[in-house]
Amino acid sequence: MMYPEFYGFSEDPFALTPDVKFLFLTDNHRRILDSLVHGITQKKGFSLVMGVLGSGKTTLMLHLISILDPQVKTVFIDRPPRTFEELLEAILLGLGLQPEGPDKSSMLWQFNAHLLKDLAPGESVLICVDEAQNLGEEVMEELRLLANPDPRTPGPPIVQELFVGDLSIEEKLKARNLRQLLQRITTTCRLEPLSPKESAQYIAHRLNGAGGVDSEIFTPDAVDSICRMSGGIPRAVNMLCSLALSAGCAVSRKRVDAELVEGVSWILQADKSRERRRREAPWGGLLRSLGDSSPIMKVTYALWAYSLLVLGGVFFLKVFF
Repeated sequence: MMYPEFYGFSEDPFALTPDVKFLFLTDNHRRILDSLVHGITQKKGFSLVMGVLGSGKTTLMLHLISILDPQVKTVFIDRPPRTFEELLEAILLGLGLQPEGPDKSSMLWQFNAHLLKDLAPGESVLICVDEAQNLGEEVMEELRLLANPDPRTPGPPIVQELFVGDLSIEEKLKARNLRQLLQRITTTCRLEPLSPKESAQYIAHRLNGAGGVDSEIFTPDAVDSICRMSGGIPRAVNMLCSLALSAGCAVSRKRVDAELVEGVSWILQADKSRERRRREAPWGGLLRSLGDSSPIMKVTYALWAYSLLVLGGVFFLKVFF
């Protein structure tokens, strides 16, 4: 039996994949949304959103896209390709266009023709690039040029761009080759970790969204432990809650206490160490670009599952023998 069934949830409240349905908005989130909506509505051009890994940037951007004016035609790039040609192809497909040729010049012609002929008055295109820190400098510069105003279409820019990335993108944008791009960014936002109070509210929000009641699932000490060990990072909160609930299910405990949370916390620490080593490696950017669906992450999740089985056996022995 999986833990959502054991605890009577309608679905997994702590899945690691982004889900707008479980979006929890803090004051920081609302300020970011207000700034971005204003910048995009006023056609300011370029925007930047930064935050540590797992802070909920992708979920927030998906929510942003859902509340934008329909006149803003959005293309969301969740995993940036390595070449500008591949990125152009993804942009065309995102606009509902089938690329007429594989080369850069033909795709650029098709993109510009779409802007001139297909967009109605007042409409614009927003290119939102997630994990933008993984873009090469040449690709980022090409993106800047892509959004240059066309003299045939006077007025505010038709193409706007939103870069979303971890904190390393701030340093990357200081490169000499990207100086002009940095100067065109008019809106910069930073998604902060949750406070301990917000983390506790986040846990309750996720549980309630799946049909659970937080006070009946986690003890106050368990919630305190999760908030402390996660550092206010939503993905870390999800991971700890999911691991603790899985451990609770393994030993048939309807209430998760701090002991269960502490017992699985080493898995979170191992994941943080793995991510740190991956970032420090010379090929770290390539590995990060593989995303959570990569074989590496699948193996990691499989190891977590195996660890939980072992952990369940340990608890079983401690409880019954």
